[in-house]
Amino acid sequence: MRHLACAMISLVLSAGVALAAPPRVVLATPDNGDVNVDPALTEIRVTFDQPMDTRGRSIVGGGDSFPEIAGHIRWIGRTTIVIPVTLKPDHEYWLSINNQQYRNFANARGESAVPYPIRFSTGSADGADDPAATNDQQALNAAAVDRLREALESSYSYRDRTGVDWGELLDDKREALERVRTPGAFARLAATLLAKAEDKHLWLEACGSRLPTFQSPPVANVNPLLLPMLVPEYEWISPVVATGRWTDNIGYVQIDSW
Repeated sequence: MRHLACAMISLVLSAGVALAAPPRVVLATPDNGDVNVDPALTEIRVTFDQPMDTRGRSIVGGGDSFPEIAGHIRWIGRTTIVIPVTLKPDHEYWLSINNQQYRNFANARGESAVPYPIRFSTGSADGADDPAATNDQQALNAAAVDRLREALESSYSYRDRTGVDWGELLDDKREALERVRTPGAFARLAATLLAKAEDKHLWLEACGSRLPTFQSPPVANVNPLLLPMLVPEYEWISPVVATGRWTDNIGYVQIDSW
């Protein structure tokens, strides 16, 4: 019972100091799923949704698919990091901002950013668009709009929950959806429309990555500064796991992330 009481005290005392949501990437240039990126591009920019601790970073990747770093990586303010690169034409690239193992992009409170993979491919060296390819993409976009409408009308169980007229919304945004130049851009624009459903179980898949339409991160109801005072032998044994043990051999495990 004493340990239950300690847990209750922790919850009550920490209710007014809940942690904020972890940092997330809100903009990347180029972004995940982009194709025909100009190989003359000299930098990758990544912007987070909150101020970051600019002393740490984890730009994950390697091998031939990892962009060649071509200078000093720098921050613009505390939200945007600029990565100078040298790109090859007609080449596919992949990198990740943090991953499950490397998590050094973090905010001032030490909360690691949600991993954000970026896969893109460059166009030809002359930079000219292929009109046939552009027309093909627009045709694919038009077909994708029709399939999205059909899925919402006939297969989405919670279609009417928020009162959104999906047909009217897609009609209004159809031209913009058909005009985008890449599958990744189509998915990102469609995701902003589907966010009106406010449904975390509704997502899109593009270029091998899952793109959520609505995110409502849970806010931890815990005070990390208080726990070491409540739990005997409190000790971090990994970046996401802490343990403790009371004198009567009752153990405590804290897991911050799966």
